[in-house]
Amino acid sequence: MNRRLELVLALTLGLGGLALGFFGSRLWINFGTEAMIWALFAVSLNLLVGYGGLVSFGHAAYFGLGAYAAGLLAKLHGVPLIYAAVFGVVFAALFALLFGLLCVRRSKVYFAMLTLAFSQLCWAVAFRWNDLTGGDQGINGLPTPEFNQLFGLSNQRAFYFVCFLITTLGFVLVWRIVNSPFGLMLRSSKENGERVAFLGVKVPAVRLAAFVIAGALAGLAGVLFAFHTRGLFPDYLFWTKGAEALNMVVLGGMNSLMGPALGAVVLLLINQEATAITPYWSLITGLTLALLILFAPGGLAAFLSHGMDWLGRRRK
Repeated sequence: MNRRLELVLALTLGLGGLALGFFGSRLWINFGTEAMIWALFAVSLNLLVGYGGLVSFGHAAYFGLGAYAAGLLAKLHGVPLIYAAVFGVVFAALFALLFGLLCVRRSKVYFAMLTLAFSQLCWAVAFRWNDLTGGDQGINGLPTPEFNQLFGLSNQRAFYFVCFLITTLGFVLVWRIVNSPFGLMLRSSKENGERVAFLGVKVPAVRLAAFVIAGALAGLAGVLFAFHTRGLFPDYLFWTKGAEALNMVVLGGMNSLMGPALGAVVLLLINQEATAITPYWSLITGLTLALLILFAPGGLAAFLSHGMDWLGRRRK
């Protein structure tokens, strides 16, 4: 995906997000908040899948661990939300480090299956540990982030802008990473890990660092999601949560920074509109997703890139 289109998508989504924050209704503010959180979750997964070639089926583990760590600390011990959020991100990063040490040296199939196994292990603990996590009933009534004094905005709208700022900073961080020498080593290890290792690069160390960064960002998305929904549930850790993010990455386009964000917005919009039309919304969502992948195999970002190239040739 060319840099020009990346910039166009970034400006379009960014300005659209700002406009939605100022002029959107409560319904659309809620939609926009979820879209930004999912976009952050998807871009964290894309750091592994798109740039590192590491297909993780257990990325939901860090999303859920960050959510549970921050939510339980805030609810049970009254810790201020900002400190609870930092703890949630660090907690998710530590588990990503622990699991990554056991995963990154494995081949692609075994890597995917091992990440799935660890995710299911975390889900089983959350599902069974009733005294701490509430089991399958989860925990409701997390403290609400209070931003009533932020520029005189309503609390919901203020939280939206906080999520907007955090998500933007997350995207900037990933952009700096993938365009750094570290990002070059990560992309090179995806193309030919043996040749990169022959040149003296410690490929497992590079992959482990990417794994930890992706886990921390997923934990941050989980923290925001927990305080947005004001609840903690075991399905935050279930593999299907990560599969949704993977759908967004594939739909938007891998090897692209803004592709996962575009995929998150489009997929959530399809789900929202299909749910309003029919109880068989999952069928419509599945068919739409299948058609988009069939006719735009590189994702929506690649489809737009080819469209821009075609228009450029037509002008010439």
